[in-house]
Formats: sequence, structure tokens, C-alpha cells
Amino acid sequence: MENTSEINGIALTCNMQGVIEKIWHDDIGINKLEPLNHPFFHIIDAGSRKKALDFILNTKREMTSFGVQLNVNLAGNIRMFNFIGILTNDKILVLGAENTAETSNFMNHLQQINNEQVNTIRQLLKEKHLIKADEVRPEDSDDALYNEITRLNNEMANVQRQLTKKNMELDRVDQLKNRFLGVAAHDLRNPLNVIQSYADLLIEEAAEKLEGEHLEFLNRIIYSSDYMLKLIENLLDYSRIESGEMTINKERFDIIGLAKRVIELNNMLAARKYIKISLHTTIASQEFVADKQKMEQVFNNLLSNAVKFSYPDTEVQVKAEKRDNQLFVAVEDKGQGIKSGDINEIFVPFTTISKKGTGGEKGTGLGLSIVKMIVEAHQGKIWAQSEEGKGTSFMMLFPLRDS
Repeated sequence: MENTSEINGIALTCNMQGVIEKIWHDDIGINKLEPLNHPFFHIIDAGSRKKALDFILNTKREMTSFGVQLNVNLAGNIRMFNFIGILTNDKILVLGAENTAETSNFMNHLQQINNEQVNTIRQLLKEKHLIKADEVRPEDSDDALYNEITRLNNEMANVQRQLTKKNMELDRVDQLKNRFLGVAAHDLRNPLNVIQSYADLLIEEAAEKLEGEHLEFLNRIIYSSDYMLKLIENLLDYSRIESGEMTINKERFDIIGLAKRVIELNNMLAARKYIKISLHTTIASQEFVADKQKMEQVFNNLLSNAVKFSYPDTEVQVKAEKRDNQLFVAVEDKGQGIKSGDINEIFVPFTTISKKGTGGEKGTGLGLSIVKMIVEAHQGKIWAQSEEGKGTSFMMLFPLRDS
């Protein structure tokens, strides 16, 4: 049987009102929350409860719901899970694991458990024939026990077939979506480049002849076209990654040297808000094997994000240190911070937190999700810690090895 020891999952049944009636499987400790006879959103963080209610309602309406990301609140420890909902026999079966692939594996694991249970029950039936009839209570009837396990196994097999069909449909829709994003972004980029180039040319050659109001109009054109170009570039990156076209071209380089160059470039932009970016490390250099261009993209996205949400006259710190055979990197700002209910949403594609940048900057909702995909493609980890009003830290951990 497939090894699922590293898959953390939950499986439970709700009634048609979304109240939890039974917990079939619990790897993460939701039983400690005493969820039975409480609504499903009892185990969900407050920031995701409306989404949890929509998940239950949609499952009732469509009979299935797939790929719904919700934050589970385990006594203050908030973790994001990917949920599947299936309507069966006037009950709602809810399955959750920490990502889409693990959710499918978890479903397979539960089906295997049921198959093993059927074989175990068959063996027990043979053994129970040795027990005297007056020692067996009616509720322990062999037939009833066997039939119940068989029914559950058949239901799980039907659910698995539905999931396979839905996953195939979702894959097809996802491919069409990525193709559309790629084509649309590519076709929009060229005219925007033209708009931005002519606006730059007008400011460079005619700024002295323009009135203040007209000059402001040109600056707004440049700002808006620059924002749209960044959005388009992110859409292209995201569509490539989602369609599996992202390639990692590894080379050997000095990661500390790369960080210094990216910091120097971003300091020019940060100076406009009187923000300083500094590097804090005891490592003079560190040989690193990775895709150099994509690692530069990670640093650029994190630093521009930190500057965007930092207050003027503050400092953004980049920290780097070796931890055994791993490289730890952190980007810390003293900006607005993030609400606790939003902290696990920031890596979700097309999700933007409610606050704008301290200079009115807008986000695309894709930068951090792209960073996460690149980091994980290098077998790294990224996470965030934040306190509203005091700042945010993005932390990464990479293995130090040759491949």
C-alpha cells in the first residue's frame, strides 16, 4: 500500500445543515476542538468561515466541490488545507489535506483502508463462528457488520470514480485557462510597451514645454502602464508555471553576491520613499546551485513587496545565515503588517490583502504565489510571520547541495 505517513488529512461527515456528525479520520487533532454536533466552520479560522459556508452550500447544490482552500484553526495554530466535498445519501463527506495532490492521495488511502477492512472482517467472521450464539448481541450481527463495511467501501469507490472524472474535467479547464492567460498577456504586452515608450519620450523631450497638469497626466499614464505590464508579466509567469512549462536551468553561483546586486537595484526605487534596504549576514559568499534568473525574481518580488508596504523613513532588512546544510534567508520590513486572518491567504493566486501600499501602490495578487512556486521548485520552503502595524517577515529555507 502507498506510504501515506507524511500526508496529514481529515475526513468527516456532515448533515445537510453542515453540522459535523462523525469524524472518520483525523491526523491533525481536530478532535481536540470537540467538533461533533457543531457546524463545519467551527474548525475553520474566522477569516475563512464565509468561504466554508459557501463550500457546504455549493456541495449541496452541485453534489461535489473541489479544490477549496480553507484555514483550519487548531487552538491558534492556523494551517491552510485543500478540501473536497461530496454529497452522498443525504450526507456531506468532507475530505481535507494540505494540498491538491495530497487530497487525492488521501482519498486513495481511505479507499485502501476500507478494502483492508473488508478483508479483515471476512477473517473475523470465520473466527466468530467459534463464539456461542448467546454471546453475540443483535447489533453485532455478522451480516450487518459485513454489509455496513461493504456499503462504505462501495460508496468510497463511487466517490473515487466521481473524483477521477471531475479531476479530468478540471485539468482540461485548467489547460484552457492557462492557454487563454498566456495568449491574452502576450498580445497585451506589445501595445502597452508602445504606450509606455511614447509617454517616456514625451516627458524626456517635452517636459519643459508642458504645464504641470499635463505633465501629471503623462506620469499617470506611465504609472498605470507600468502596473499593467507587471500584471501581464506575472500572468505570463503564472500561466507557464501552472501549465508545467516552467523549466529550472541550474547553474553554480554566489547567492550572497546575487542578493547584494538585487538589493542595490531595489535601493534606487526604495529611495523614492526614503526607505533603505540593507543586508545582514556573516557569510562573505555562498556557492549555490539553482536557476539564477528565477532566484533573482524571488528576491525582486519580495523586496518590491516589502518596499510597497513599508512606511517612509524605515528600513527593510535582508538576513542570510547557514543552518547546518541549509541556507536561511529572511526579508523583514517595518510596514503595515498583515491581519492574522489573511496571513495564510497571501500565497494564494489572485488573492490581495485589503490594504494598499503605503504610497498607494496596488498589488497584482500573483507575485507571492509565483515566489512560492519558484522556491518549492528548488525544494525550498517559504513562510511568513506578521504583526499588524509592526511589519512582516518572509522566511525561506533552501537545501545546500549540488543538485
